[in-house]
Amino acid sequence: AERLWSAREVTDVVDAANRLHNFRCLLLARGLNAEPLEAGTFCEAEHDAHYDPPYARVPYAVAHSADVHAAAIEAVRARERAKSRAEAERRAEAKSLEEATTSEERKRREEATSRAERRSRHHEEPRHRTARVRESVKTTHAVRDDRKHHELRHRRASSPRAHHRQLR
Repeated sequence: AERLWSAREVTDVVDAANRLHNFRCLLLARGLNAEPLEAGTFCEAEHDAHYDPPYARVPYAVAHSADVHAAAIEAVRARERAKSRAEAERRAEAKSLEEATTSEERKRREEATSRAERRSRHHEEPRHRTARVRESVKTTHAVRDDRKHHELRHRRASSPRAHHRQLR
């Protein structure tokens, strides 16, 4: 009842062989050659030393097509089950990891805020002024460093060894 094609559609032996070959290619495309099919299927005949391609596949086409089909479907289902199981495990692992990291981050943040509060209580008034001074000092230094860097680059470019350095 569960044939891959009806006997009326098959014109001759070669056509049957072609149909079976196409079906096998379809199985291979879905990665189903890895699972061993039931005994007596055409995959076994393939590894036979005396293998006559057009005719060896034909007897199994009718006798074992349903078994092959069932085995193929079962293999697909097994693979899907394994995939979904792995996916679920991965998701659970990621979730637990995320929860752990968030709790750690929360602790760290609380520590940082408490530290900042302690510091601010310690320096109530003069903190802003020193910060402003430090900022201005920083900018002047940055400008000076920038200028120095510029000069150095130009001096280096005009030095007699500059082209050697560029070639290297």
